[in-house]
Amino acid sequence: INNGGRRDNEFTAVAVHPRKPICVLGSVASRVTIVQLNAGRGRGGQLANFDVKLGKPIEQITMSRDGRWLAIAVDGEIEYRSEWENVLQEQSFRVPGQRCLFTQDHQLLVASSADVKRYDPQTAMPTETLEVAGLSLRGLALSPDEKTLAVWGDKTIALYSWPEKKELGRIEGHSEPITVASFSPDGKMLASAGADRTIKLWNAQTRKLRATLK
Repeated sequence: INNGGRRDNEFTAVAVHPRKPICVLGSVASRVTIVQLNAGRGRGGQLANFDVKLGKPIEQITMSRDGRWLAIAVDGEIEYRSEWENVLQEQSFRVPGQRCLFTQDHQLLVASSADVKRYDPQTAMPTETLEVAGLSLRGLALSPDEKTLAVWGDKTIALYSWPEKKELGRIEGHSEPITVASFSPDGKMLASAGADRTIKLWNAQTRKLRATLK
């Protein structure tokens, strides 16, 4: 899709529908664009678009595993929507937070500066809270079995047993702030990327560094 050459048209986030050939793009100007991936020539791929916070870059887009819920991180808030494929029928909610993810049962985990909250998306009310001491949180990742939660702030990653809300330990190794982290499909490895232009691979159980990619 051609979004033009202007700086305010740059895409900053993307998410792919888990069940349909649809992707959602977010721009630096807070525009969300829904695109049909398999549109034939001459049919056009854009299905719909809407604005979230004018002038504020979209930092993250994610979907629930059934594709019903769409969540967008922008300017210290998480806006999430149901029935988002039809902009005339959708419902939207906002909660404070920096980054978010959906669990297997379609609950919403949101990382704010000092804690992680689990929200029931139907009510926008928190049902669980994990307080994190000594870190100003910038993001989170959950292992595939949903037993281990990784949260990060600046150059440090903290690992928690999510069911027990118990800290397992911390990881440090980047020389610049961490930008993203993700578990491997088997949950045994954790990859982190930083502004130091490196990707580090960690053993998620021992928290030992396995490799650094530059």
